Amino acid sequence: LDSSSFSFSLSLSNMSSSNNSTTTVVSGSGGNSTQSSGNAEYRVVVVKTSSANTGSMVATLRRCGATTVTITDDPAIVAAAQLVVVPGVSSFGSTMDYLRKKNLVETLRERIARDDPTFLVCVGLQILSENSEESPGCKGLGVISAVPCVRFPPAVRVPQQAWNVVTADNGCKFLKTGNAYFSNSYCLRSIPLGWRAATSEHGVLFVSALERGKVLATQFHPELSGSYGLALMKSWIISSLGLHVPPTPSPF
Repeated sequence: LDSSSFSFSLSLSNMSSSNNSTTTVVSGSGGNSTQSSGNAEYRVVVVKTSSANTGSMVATLRRCGATTVTITDDPAIVAAAQLVVVPGVSSFGSTMDYLRKKNLVETLRERIARDDPTFLVCVGLQILSENSEESPGCKGLGVISAVPCVRFPPAVRVPQQAWNVVTADNGCKFLKTGNAYFSNSYCLRSIPLGWRAATSEHGVLFVSALERGKVLATQFHPELSGSYGLALMKSWIISSLGLHVPPTPSPF
């Protein structure tokens, strides 16, 4: 977190529950935060997923105007949350192992099935599938069937650690065409039924983002994608809560 831009009040409490969950609440005034929705207040829960980098995500959410950001692996808090973000800087297997250990798998499945506002990032998109070549034998959330997560072909340099063009379908509600930052070796190669999508190219065409209702998943990192990522997260927050925000034109 950039202490020159934000003034935070931090408190860490160890929740007394059967799965030894932990919760960190980040609140206070953000010097560079922007409240696109006037005086509306909203709170975001960031799911703790093992080694995920939550610092950049929290800072971006505060810039979006979030009143409070709670980092937790407590299923009850995640289930009841107004808005949930699942960050991802880890492998498919280690992420799913942690979610199972914390009894969060069914919680996330149920949120998505209810169309509760949920934003999944990087490996967060990948775990929507049933399985991944990265972690053979490990089951994902299984929200998406018949579209496995696969490694980029051998001729393609991995990991993809670069900016890339994201091309959104015309029917997308949140996604716009623009440039975003990626860091991945695995991807979805086809668009699952029932989802709107954006695609990118890295040797081959792959799914760079998915959306359905109030559920949004990106293979790229919006928190590292400058104004494009910030605009996307703002759009998801405002639209998911039914608040008014002026339309943001595509930069392309």
